Amino acid sequence: NILAAAKARDIRHVMLNTNGVLAQDPNFVAQLTRHNPSIYLQFDGLREATHRTLRGRDLRAIKRQALDHLGRTGMSVVLVATVAQGVNEDELGDILRFGLEHPALLGVSYQPMTFAGAQEGTDPTPPVWKTLVGLAQAIPNRHGVSLLGFATSKPGFRPHTCSQHAFRRNPVPDHRRNS
Repeated sequence: NILAAAKARDIRHVMLNTNGVLAQDPNFVAQLTRHNPSIYLQFDGLREATHRTLRGRDLRAIKRQALDHLGRTGMSVVLVATVAQGVNEDELGDILRFGLEHPALLGVSYQPMTFAGAQEGTDPTPPVWKTLVGLAQAIPNRHGVSLLGFATSKPGFRPHTCSQHAFRRNPVPDHRRNS
């Protein structure tokens, strides 16, 4: 109903944030295609331990099935990884490579954990964490990709709070061999 209301009001860009649970149902995904939202799929990592720590259960199969169903529709899908120090920062390159290789992906978004109440019962003193720029600079150093560019998304935004980075694989694949 919300997506239909947005479309009726001529809202041109609607983003749907999902953990993927409903998107593993092809009938649900078929209904989404009528509204063609951009899909932001929660995707914190590729290891079971990452999912158990951040989400309380292993969601890897659910995420992949949802991604495959969404990919078949042609909707834009962005993987969104919550990055927690000591949990999954060593998976950032693996997530990026996974995204580069999956045909449904438009991009990958990394969001450092903010410790704003979502993790009740944890130590109230969050670890020192990196800014988005620091996170983006760490990816090429650790994960075999090159940082191609950097831009803040809007004039006046501070790059450590809102920024965009472009990466490529190392080495860059030569697609001309396949033509």
